[in-house]
Amino acid sequence: MLDKEEKEQVETQLANDAVDGEAASSQPSKAGGIRQWCADKKKPFAAIIMLSVLLVASIAAGCIVYTAEHNTLASVNEECAGLQVDLDEANARIASLQKSNKELEGKLSSAEKERDSFKAEVGGYQDQQATIADEKAKLEDLHAQLDALQAERDSLQEQIDAKKLAEEKAAQEKEQRRIEKESKSAGNSQIVYWVSGGKVYHTTPDCPTLKRSSGIHSGSISASGKSRCCKVCG
Repeated sequence: MLDKEEKEQVETQLANDAVDGEAASSQPSKAGGIRQWCADKKKPFAAIIMLSVLLVASIAAGCIVYTAEHNTLASVNEECAGLQVDLDEANARIASLQKSNKELEGKLSSAEKERDSFKAEVGGYQDQQATIADEKAKLEDLHAQLDALQAERDSLQEQIDAKKLAEEKAAQEKEQRRIEKESKSAGNSQIVYWVSGGKVYHTTPDCPTLKRSSGIHSGSISASGKSRCCKVCG
């Protein structure tokens, strides 16, 4: 389909062609006059032929140039169409890459937040580790102090046990001396009580240690055959 301007150009060209046709049809009638004019004016016919040849050559050259320019324009248009396709593909790739870039930026932002969170947690763990190390050092110090106190306590306990043992030994020696003294002073006149299997004599038959005993004997200390008096009743 031709637009208005192209239609006007075609109509103008057709009108020009019609005028040229009428001129061409009238040329045979005028040929004789031209020949006569050429003969009268004595102008060489070769010059006219040369001008005609030059005119035809010029027209042919214009057609060739027009054809070449037309072909070049078609090639340029085809190349432009190809470049437009490449441009569209590039724009599509750019859009896809921009979308991927946004997604990657989102992932990067999320990863940076997680990294910051991990850093905060690691910092907290490091603080806790430092606190634990301090508490551990304090605990070890307390253990050392406790071990020292326990060693001191054991030493004191040994001293107390040794002192008690010495006191008990001294009390036993004192009791033995008292018994020996009483035995010497009382002689064989004192009545004591004993059992056959016992190791001591008793000053009274009501001694609590004799409540479950049977076969209680009585007599002097020498008759009992016992060398020690009962600690409960003596």
